[in-house]
Amino acid sequence: MTRSIGTGISHWVFTAIALLILGCAPSAFADGATASMTLTSAGSNPFDGIYMGPYTASINGASTPVICDDFSDDSFINESWTANTTGLSDLTGTKFVSQVNSTQGYGEVAALTLALLNPANASQADQIQYAIWAVFGGPAVQTYLQGTLSAANYTNFYTNGVLNWLSWGAGQTLTADQLAAFTIYTPNTDYAITCSGHACQNTPPQEFIALTPTPESGTAALFGIGLLALGFFMRRRNALATK
Repeated sequence: MTRSIGTGISHWVFTAIALLILGCAPSAFADGATASMTLTSAGSNPFDGIYMGPYTASINGASTPVICDDFSDDSFINESWTANTTGLSDLTGTKFVSQVNSTQGYGEVAALTLALLNPANASQADQIQYAIWAVFGGPAVQTYLQGTLSAANYTNFYTNGVLNWLSWGAGQTLTADQLAAFTIYTPNTDYAITCSGHACQNTPPQEFIALTPTPESGTAALFGIGLLALGFFMRRRNALATK
């Protein structure tokens, strides 16, 4: 005869496992998706009046470290806007896609971003951030630093620091998996929506790059255990149903 208890157990186990898997699944963005962004922090490492990355942004409600690759525009704390999300495999719609060698350039930005997320010290972080800005805004970066630093500091910081990191980034070759871990957030409006509920200055927000969340080993293990448990209880239900 058929026993309903087998069906009940497998149903609740399936439901519990599904909720666990969904609860542990990382948030990810497909190319062309739109993200709601708010810049929440500029970090705590200013250099010559400009804060160096990483910054922190709320992306669709999730607090995320972000790196700015855009020296030509400004973003402000509590500034909110919408951005198109793009992976490094297809740069259509990104801010600098029309520049020569943009694919290589974004690859350099990705390599330098990895370095900036784990610098040896604040001075190194400053140099790496300016190297990221120099990938697509080299002339503007050089002109700015020449005008703000003394000759000695300019040589030490820019010539011996930024240019060396820029050369290092150009020499890196990231794997396909490493490149796939990045998402570019390109503003899809010329002007920000709000700054703390009020209109911002009339400047476009900056473009940012961030590491896309990936499943942790524990989540992957949980997923595997869940599938095994689900299979066990499904087989048990079928066995009970035939008795």
